[in-house]
Amino acid sequence: MSQHPLNLSLRFFLEMSALAVYGGWAWAHTPPPLHLFTGLGLPVVVAFLWTVLRSREPEDPAEAPPGRISPVTRLVLEALIFGLAILGLADIGAFRATWFFSGLLLLHYMLSYDRVAWMLKH
Repeated sequence: MSQHPLNLSLRFFLEMSALAVYGGWAWAHTPPPLHLFTGLGLPVVVAFLWTVLRSREPEDPAEAPPGRISPVTRLVLEALIFGLAILGLADIGAFRATWFFSGLLLLHYMLSYDRVAWMLKH
C-alpha cells in the first residue's frame, strides 16, 4: 500500500508542506533584514538533508550503496523532520493546521504500514 499513487501523492504533499512550515516558522522568528534568507534558507537546508540522507529501500539490493543511511535511521529522520514541522505550526499559532497536518501524517503512516515494518526490521 505504501507505493500506491495516492499515498505517494499524500507523502509528497506532506513533505512540501513541512518545507513550507519551516520557511514560515523561520520567517516569523527572524528580524526583518534576515527573514528573507532564513525563510528561504531553512527549507533548502532541510530539503538538502532529506535528499542526501537517503536509505536503502525494499527494492534495493541487500547491501546499501555508499553514503546511504540505515532504514531505521531514515525513519527517525522522517519523524524528526515531520515532528519539528508540527511543532513549528503550533509555535506560530496555526493550531487547526497543526491538527490537520498531524492527521494526514498519521493517515500516511497507517497506509504505509508495510514500509514502516520493513524499515524497523532493517
